[in-house]
Amino acid sequence: MYLVELSGLEQKDYITYSSEKTSVSDVPDGASVIVYTRVWNDDLKSYEFYAVDHDGTLYPCYERGDNVMWVGNQINTLLWNLIEYHYDDGSPNYYYELYNPYSRKFMAPQIKDGQILSDSKIGINLPGRRDHQYYTDILAWDDAYYAFAGVKSDIANGKIISGHGASTFYFAKLDAPVKTLTKVDTIDNSKYGITMKMIDYPDPSLQNQVLGDRGNTRNLLSTDLNSDGYPKAVKSNQSLSKLFGSASPVNHLFIESIYNASGYFEFDSCQSFATLLNESGNVTDTFTVYKELGTTDREPKTTLKHGQFFPYDSIIAGVYSTQNPENIYSASAIPGEAETGLLPESDPRKYEKLHGVGRNPNYYNGMEMDARFVQTPSGKDSWGHDIIFEFKGDDDFWLYVDDELIIDLGGIHSALAGNVNFATGVVNVEGKTTNLRALFASNYTKRNPDATTQEVNAFLKKSFNDNENIFKDYSAHTMKIFYMERGAGASKELCRI
Repeated sequence: MYLVELSGLEQKDYITYSSEKTSVSDVPDGASVIVYTRVWNDDLKSYEFYAVDHDGTLYPCYERGDNVMWVGNQINTLLWNLIEYHYDDGSPNYYYELYNPYSRKFMAPQIKDGQILSDSKIGINLPGRRDHQYYTDILAWDDAYYAFAGVKSDIANGKIISGHGASTFYFAKLDAPVKTLTKVDTIDNSKYGITMKMIDYPDPSLQNQVLGDRGNTRNLLSTDLNSDGYPKAVKSNQSLSKLFGSASPVNHLFIESIYNASGYFEFDSCQSFATLLNESGNVTDTFTVYKELGTTDREPKTTLKHGQFFPYDSIIAGVYSTQNPENIYSASAIPGEAETGLLPESDPRKYEKLHGVGRNPNYYNGMEMDARFVQTPSGKDSWGHDIIFEFKGDDDFWLYVDDELIIDLGGIHSALAGNVNFATGVVNVEGKTTNLRALFASNYTKRNPDATTQEVNAFLKKSFNDNENIFKDYSAHTMKIFYMERGAGASKELCRI
């Protein structure tokens, strides 16, 4: 647990709390934990996070890489003690208590009278822990109704309630402060059919030569992939294999706790620092990801006052940037615009110290990533919410799905965003909206300007049902990503698959 006074808050009693996400199955008996839940915001198409406070109210918190963070007062009322019951032989009998030492209350859902907390023990069930899962429902038997009562989140009223059914809850543990960098657990992406490669360019001349452009330009690449698995640069007619053909396989960039909690593969350089260098400074094939953030002393700039993606540089514990000492902006920052992307005072990582990589970071790099996926029924996840691919960063970024160009963020620029909603088919690039079906049709007609309507429809029928913008249920698809940093102004990346 880190207790960091927020220098920007007028109320000096406010501090930032940080808890490391953990599996409900790994929490030891007697441990103090944060119990939190995710709530889908259908307007923003994203999750919001809330921790259960001592009185059953839901306290807003933030998922920050491998951590759950929040801003609170000096008395931490969000801690719950996990108590596990055992048989005489010491084996668990799968009954538990969640006890809050501040309120001296037990979490005790009952349908009768809508009870959610109690002064007395009740013996709750955590089926996720029993089944060795990452998350769990919180249940208790209600004799009066002869049924299980579940803990549910009532966001409209800002509290947990009891009743039939249950919400999904997650656990996070508080660790003692350490003076070293804290490594974040990551996943082996090869186990999930994801191939990732990286290349270190000595300078951008080759990148600019192949692309034939150094400006903030779109339409740099062909609308499809060629037989070699790479697109062609429109201006030079050269295959992008000249930039990525010698890239080396790498692994372990995506955060394990995020995958376990949601099924998403995610890395965000504004929430974690990733490096391919080992402690001796040699390049490896495995990312080391830290929850601390890193930037450069090259110059003071809004776009450098947040975490950066420098895979061929490293950070050192306690060595901070002097030109950009604090985390003040989000990835949306724009050079010279002091208000754009400014983090709100409620963000628990605002004013966090940024580790420095020096004045001359190794900017120029490229990433290639391949993945296969199956369209779930109606493009929904296990919780019934839209599955969305997201990217935000600089500079060049291209996403191809089934060899078709879907997101084009080519060119040298500040951070730009693009996303694909597989439940609606909507594709949003730089605030401009289209859909998968329209992009497939547009790409095909650009390559085949004389194609008839019948030919276009025949092409679309391979992936879409008639009059639908989403892929057919259970259909198999490929995804290919090309990403490069070549502007050397700032380097950030958020990728969520």
